[in-house]
Amino acid sequence: MFSFKALLDELFAPGTAITGTAAQDINLGQFVAVSTNGTQPNPTVSVAPAGSYPLGLAQDAAEAGSKITVQRGNARCFRVPTNATITAGALLQVGANGQPEPATDGRVIAQALFNSADGHIDLTLI
Repeated sequence: MFSFKALLDELFAPGTAITGTAAQDINLGQFVAVSTNGTQPNPTVSVAPAGSYPLGLAQDAAEAGSKITVQRGNARCFRVPTNATITAGALLQVGANGQPEPATDGRVIAQALFNSADGHIDLTLI
């Protein structure tokens, strides 16, 4: 008889939302990154530093210590707040306060689908 043993436990499926614990107050649409060691299965997240590679986008606002849904996954499209002027097709990086901005020297994490307007940008994650 053959004995089969799983080699890996899949913690999260690609392109799906995960639940984290907010290490600080986080606003809807901010890029977040893993900040400290959390309690499984919820990673602890903070607002992503400018130029960094984020874990994903905050689906909603959360106070420090509360649970937060993090949207992630290549090619998913979202409307998020931004103070930057962004043109359609621009490659984007994490900017100040976890908002998207045109890529200059940071990691490219998204692409603008349209010009920014009314304090938001429609983007697709890369």
